[in-house]
Amino acid sequence: MNETMLALLGFATIITVIVLLLKNVTVPSLAFISVATASSAVLVLTGTFSVQEMGDFIAEGVKGVHATAALFIFSVLFFGIMTDVGMFDKIIGALMKKVGHNVVGVTLMTSIIAMIAHLDGAGDVDNVEIEAAGNTETREYARPKLFWFNLILTLAVIACLIVVKVPSYYVFMLGCAIALLVNFRGASLQNKIIKSHAGPAIMMSSTILCAGVFLGVMEKTGIMNNMATVLAGFVPMSMGRFLPLIIGVLAVPLTLMFDTDSFFFGLMPVLIEIAGNFGVLPAHIAIVMVVCRNCATFISPVVPATFLGIGLADVEIKDHIKNCFFWIWGVSIVCLLAGLLLGVIKI
Repeated sequence: MNETMLALLGFATIITVIVLLLKNVTVPSLAFISVATASSAVLVLTGTFSVQEMGDFIAEGVKGVHATAALFIFSVLFFGIMTDVGMFDKIIGALMKKVGHNVVGVTLMTSIIAMIAHLDGAGDVDNVEIEAAGNTETREYARPKLFWFNLILTLAVIACLIVVKVPSYYVFMLGCAIALLVNFRGASLQNKIIKSHAGPAIMMSSTILCAGVFLGVMEKTGIMNNMATVLAGFVPMSMGRFLPLIIGVLAVPLTLMFDTDSFFFGLMPVLIEIAGNFGVLPAHIAIVMVVCRNCATFISPVVPATFLGIGLADVEIKDHIKNCFFWIWGVSIVCLLAGLLLGVIKI
């Protein structure tokens, strides 16, 4: 297959995945693995790559995300344990009692509660507020006497993620081990707690591993780079000097199709080269791509971190994209306009 055909296959592959997700036809993991396999079959049948080469590409893709998959498993388990022992319930209850009927306080506490709710796996802040006010049923495995220990453990885990130079998944592994040993005595009970959180953990980790297969097929074969070249070729010569403006407007939609590496290492060099022919400075292209694109990083179905966020928030990816896309696109355009007004971006 030539470069154009590879690019067309890439567009078809990504559009198919997005449609399957938005139409709620299947779960993300199955969408990634099935569509990636179909594209791989096309590449093999056309003689573009051998079966062994495709296998190597897939292995490389999975290798790039396996640490993230491990992080998903143990982060879900850790925060699940903290939920079981009632740590979040007590924090939220104390916050709500503190603010009382103060409007500013309620607004601030609602924001904090929303953040806690995401860690707690809750999807409805209103329900969390109601429960925090005193309507929460006592959790079966609540450990009120160990509240301070669990709070300090959680803060220690978060601090280690920031300052200690070890893999993030190891930090959560260790945190899970300590939390289980202190809060739940006996292998039988510990096993029961782990199994109770196995569903969400497996769903999230399987999604990221299947996304690794998808990215391996799309990235390692060079498909995404070819997509970038083809897209850049559609820029009319008469519009060359306005390329920063065009890129800024289209950055968010493009984010749905390109992962971070392909966007910056594949698309950016091509656009910089094209823009140079019209006297546009490379820095202006780079600035607009970084600023406008980064607004949409976490709604892209080809960015692994997206699935960590929606998994912790217990939100379907189709709902996440539908509800956030136009808001994020608006923010991106505001950033673009600000850059133009301040002279950071010039056309």
